[in-house]
Amino acid sequence: MEIEFANELFAEWRGLVRKRPQELISLSIGADTGKIDFLDKDYHLIAIGDAIVWAHRMVSVGKASEIVINNLLGTQLRGYEGLEFEYRPGKTKAGESFMAQVLKFK
Repeated sequence: MEIEFANELFAEWRGLVRKRPQELISLSIGADTGKIDFLDKDYHLIAIGDAIVWAHRMVSVGKASEIVINNLLGTQLRGYEGLEFEYRPGKTKAGESFMAQVLKFK
């Protein structure tokens, strides 16, 4: 899993830096569901769409080693055994409030 790999990588990194930040540094994943368009611009693959925007907003709410999901994805995942959801407030760049869901595995 990506988070397990990131935790090992950042644990090694923490031993190599002179001035570590106070908060734990690792990977945070933001996720949403929806249509995404892909385009090639000067040999760079670009993904665009509302789901990308909301996934970015979700990751901005996440802390180290967390998976944060949007309401739409949370609704689809409800009922799956072994999943828990913790609500956390967030704000867009424009200052609009939203509720994100931190996905936890039992």
